[in-house]
Amino acid sequence: MGIRDNVNKGIGVKTFLEYLGLQRENSIAFGDGLNDKEMLAFAGESFAMGNAHTDLFSYAKNKTTDVLNAGVYNGLNSLGLID
Repeated sequence: MGIRDNVNKGIGVKTFLEYLGLQRENSIAFGDGLNDKEMLAFAGESFAMGNAHTDLFSYAKNKTTDVLNAGVYNGLNSLGLID
């Protein structure tokens, strides 16, 4: 039996944002595994890490370097959020 359609990281992020009263457009997600696809598709901005499963890239709006090469930093920097 696989994971239920209504139990995934995308639903988790949606629920958490609703709890905080934040808009989807104000969220950013980073992922590298196929269990991240719903989260990346849901988030306002999303990044597939350079080391991500190749099937994941189509779910993310952006691609960044791998996790060991400052991928999160580089993603946030590309959005102008950090220097």
